[in-house]
Amino acid sequence: MPRSAALTTLTDPATISRGRAYVRSGRVVELSERGGILRAQVQGSDLYRVRLTGSGWEYDCPVGVTGALCKHCVAVVIAVEEGADDGAIGPDDPGQRDAGPPDPDPTWSWLADLPRAELLDLLRHAVGQVDGLFDLLAREYLSSSDDVAALRAEVDHSLAPRRRFYEYREANAYAHEAEGLVQVIEDLAERPTPELVRVVERAIELTVRTILRSDGSSGYQGDQVRRLLDAHARAAAALPASLDPAGRRRLATWLHTFRFSGKQDVFEVDVDAYAAALGDDGVAHYRGLVERSADAGSDKFAVRHARTRLAILDRDAEAIVRVVGGDLTAQHQAIAVVEALDDAGLGRLAVQHAAHGLALPRTHRHQVLVDRLAADAVERGDLTEAVSLRRDHFRIDPGGLTFAALRSAAADAGAWAAERTPAEGRLAEHRPDAHVAMLLGEDRNDEAWAFAMAQPQAATAAAAWERLCGRRAVTAPADTLPGFPDRCGGWITPR
Repeated sequence: MPRSAALTTLTDPATISRGRAYVRSGRVVELSERGGILRAQVQGSDLYRVRLTGSGWEYDCPVGVTGALCKHCVAVVIAVEEGADDGAIGPDDPGQRDAGPPDPDPTWSWLADLPRAELLDLLRHAVGQVDGLFDLLAREYLSSSDDVAALRAEVDHSLAPRRRFYEYREANAYAHEAEGLVQVIEDLAERPTPELVRVVERAIELTVRTILRSDGSSGYQGDQVRRLLDAHARAAAALPASLDPAGRRRLATWLHTFRFSGKQDVFEVDVDAYAAALGDDGVAHYRGLVERSADAGSDKFAVRHARTRLAILDRDAEAIVRVVGGDLTAQHQAIAVVEALDDAGLGRLAVQHAAHGLALPRTHRHQVLVDRLAADAVERGDLTEAVSLRRDHFRIDPGGLTFAALRSAAADAGAWAAERTPAEGRLAEHRPDAHVAMLLGEDRNDEAWAFAMAQPQAATAAAAWERLCGRRAVTAPADTLPGFPDRCGGWITPR
């Protein structure tokens, strides 16, 4: 797993700085180590899970789509090493645990003793020698201050597009350079002001303007725009004092203009997320603007989305069904109605429409309705109904996910003993590859090996054979020698 000394080769200085700030503010929680694997939860704009191993890292924050080392992973690395220095987390060797912390780096001791004026001179010199250091210091200042004017200047400097077209690498480079500032904005959204909300709007406008000039295959930029939109909604909702009437009208106008100006048709805004900031008069102004756009023949999808979110805000079930559901003859229509009703807090009606949708011609999103009905059954304490729903779904669509859902529901109901044999038989018959994966997942390695030997099509992928041979090499290494079978030609010693 990465160590703090290697972070500068894995990510940018701004991300490292934000990671340290997360550690200082106590955002790394539930940190644990077992079998050489570190697991933690880190509180950012949401609670994110991080898993660090000897070969890499896994995490579920938005930056995860890029594979980059995010500030949450950095925070865990730093927290672990600082914890080790404090004796809170140590190596697996008990003898090393008792050895005590290493001697402090003399460089840090020297810096700590420098007079303030000399330290500032050293920083000024370093800024001229180290690329990106000044940007790092500037963003640290922005993150810790309420200087909205300076933040606006940094947004204009860093996010304004400077090319007519950004190819894939250039688009990702733009997003990489913007990441530190996006993180600063996300942090500042937790202590918003009306001025900050307007700066976030400026950041959204500039990043959208850039993405429209970029290779569409770069998902990094799109993710940042969505994060900025989320930060904008959070900041508006968390304003410490109500906006005045002019401020509410201005915000409603911006929300409408962002989608209906004709400059972009990629990103939507959900007006219901802004209800507290807009107030009744702001919502009414937004509604009027949407209807005027509808009368003018504006983008029908944008109008439908805006009307849907207004109906959700109004908790108007009839309007939701009318706007979202259409003639309610297809599952995708039923699913959209169910999701909108749930967003409006109309759970009982959502369940009724899920049941209706389940009887419609099946699509690839059939599971959404099953999940909703099964969750409702569990909430009502009817575990038998939940098992029945999962069983019927598995019979229609036997696979690894539907099998796992049935197994979980049946185990909760104390019925897995009765369900197990027929379910495993059906999985083996219809999805032999998923059957092998299930057996390996339950550490039934000998059964998995025997099944794959009898039905080679059960492990057609190289990765599946690698797992099978790796497990078999532990108990029967001779079976994995080159040529016996051919699939395990690379396995000579147990692994």
